[in-house]
Parts: sequence; C-alpha cells; structure tokens
Amino acid sequence: MSWFAGSDRTASLTSGVAAGVPAPEQQPIVDGFTACLHDRLTANDPDVVPATCHGDQNAALAASGRQAVKADFIDVMRRTTWVAAGLIALTFLLGYLLPRTARPEEFG
Repeated sequence: MSWFAGSDRTASLTSGVAAGVPAPEQQPIVDGFTACLHDRLTANDPDVVPATCHGDQNAALAASGRQAVKADFIDVMRRTTWVAAGLIALTFLLGYLLPRTARPEEFG
C-alpha cells in the first residue's frame, strides 16, 4: 500500500478528512481508505465490495474511492494510448531503415 501513501492523493485525502474530523482519528480513516482502494483496484470481480471497504468511516469515503478509481483508470488508459501510438510511430519510422529492394537469393 506504499504506492498510494507517497502520492499527492494522500495529501488531498488527508486535507479532505481534516474537515470536521479530530486529528487523532484522521490517520485510521486514511489508512482504511488506502486499504479499501488497494483491494478494489486488485480485485478480480469489480462488482464485489471487498471486506476492507465496509464500515462507517469507509462509507463516508465511498465517493472519494469511486473518484480515485475513475482517475486511475483514466490515467492508465491515457498512458496506454500514448504508448501504443509511440510504438506504431516507431514501427513506421523503422520501416525506412529497410532496404528498398530485397537481396536476390543465391541458390547453391
């Protein structure tokens, strides 16, 4: 779960939790959200709610979880599209390195 802990999303989540929640109770909420998000992103069946996502504190963050999953999906699709476009462009450019005519085969 350290992949989420060091990101900018943790800072924005912590600032969002800070509104109306006492300081000692903020970190368990952020940790619970991080565990829930990790389990949602790695689940085999996206329709099943993981066990870490049940509870009062996680119910309050359900909208944030959906938003984070949506943002991650969009980010992954954007990167995948650019990688595919780059590979197609690279293949096209490497085609210019091929000889214009094929070498005649020598039969021995």
